[in-house]
Amino acid sequence: MRAAVQFFLLLCVVIGSPLSTSNAETLVVQADKSLSPGLIRIAREFERKHTEIKVKVTERPGGITREARFKAQLLSDTPPDVMAYLTGSILHAAKPANHLFDLSDRAFSQHVNPSFALSASQNGKLLAAPYGSMLVGGIFYNKKIYRSLGLEEPETWNEFLENCAKVAAAGVSPISFSLETTWTTQVLFLADFHNVLADDPNFPTRLTNGQIKYGSDNKARISFEKLSQLQNLGYVDRKAGSRILRESVTDLASGRAAHTIGLSVVVGLLNDLDPAAPDQIGFFPIPGKTQNSGATLWMPLGLYVPIAGQNRKAALKFIDFVMDEANCELLKQTDIAFGPFAIDTCTWDENQPLYEMEIERHFDDKGATPALEFLTPLKGPSLEVLTKQLLLGEITAQEAADRYDRDLLKRALELKLPGWP
Repeated sequence: MRAAVQFFLLLCVVIGSPLSTSNAETLVVQADKSLSPGLIRIAREFERKHTEIKVKVTERPGGITREARFKAQLLSDTPPDVMAYLTGSILHAAKPANHLFDLSDRAFSQHVNPSFALSASQNGKLLAAPYGSMLVGGIFYNKKIYRSLGLEEPETWNEFLENCAKVAAAGVSPISFSLETTWTTQVLFLADFHNVLADDPNFPTRLTNGQIKYGSDNKARISFEKLSQLQNLGYVDRKAGSRILRESVTDLASGRAAHTIGLSVVVGLLNDLDPAAPDQIGFFPIPGKTQNSGATLWMPLGLYVPIAGQNRKAALKFIDFVMDEANCELLKQTDIAFGPFAIDTCTWDENQPLYEMEIERHFDDKGATPALEFLTPLKGPSLEVLTKQLLLGEITAQEAADRYDRDLLKRALELKLPGWP
């Protein structure tokens, strides 16, 4: 009898009966290397509940080639079934509307943060589901240094420069810059956008329509000039060009530097160094000319479903699974809080370092502003190079602004935006 049962089971495998797992559908999910561990964890739980689907998480190289790869895959006949990618201007540059599935009718779409929906939509179509938390950009400071020197959180840019001068006079590095990686070179420039918008509420529209030139508009050029000021005052040290963010965070936590500039991912790096470290670090947005400075926010990545994907039904099941309120705890396990989620069915507990550092209040502030790249399809790819060159003293603010204007013109012509020559 046992031999007969064994023969039957073997026969089932050979002919592909329901007892076989060889017929499981393979869903390919692609993301940058840094996201893979979290997505793999989610994929394994998804497979447990959807045994008919196997998920293969593949890695996409990051850096400056990421945009080109994303575009090429969208246009190919065999793109990944699900793609994790940026939202905002870099998405628009890929001209995705005809190549990505419209998620507007999915149940989760009614709960998506409006700013995220704007950054992930084109031609009235919601093209992505939010993955990860929102971020805030600004300046992190060492509370012990501030207390010892009698400093207060600055409310204006000039007050910040005064604080830096007092720190330098005490023999401490005012700012630890990390300019080795491309995204960190841009943070100060981009995080200053709340102040730019306060001076010109129509800035995103006017920029999109070709009515603003950084080289000739003083309000637009001011963020470049802030970088130049820090260089001219000697606050960018010789090692800045080869320093990564983790090293700057270590400088900050150890007291070797009073400030570092970054997004709220710094919270995670501090927590990795020492769970008690966030208690000793404060945060404030990039100060403006006046005392009504607010924060600049970054939207999370999006999960996209290419129309040409081979397994669209499985892909949509995966997206719905990730967005399901019942799986909120699973999302939380993939990382610590860098900011709120961009979907209102999932919220953080208040025992996170983000709350201990009181950074969360900047997300709730009605004055918070999405970064410019989420309000316009325009962002020049050379910005990361120009901001690094400017901070290292290789070019002037005027040269950076003029070159960026040429970069934006090229991008606007690629996108065929009206109002540009």
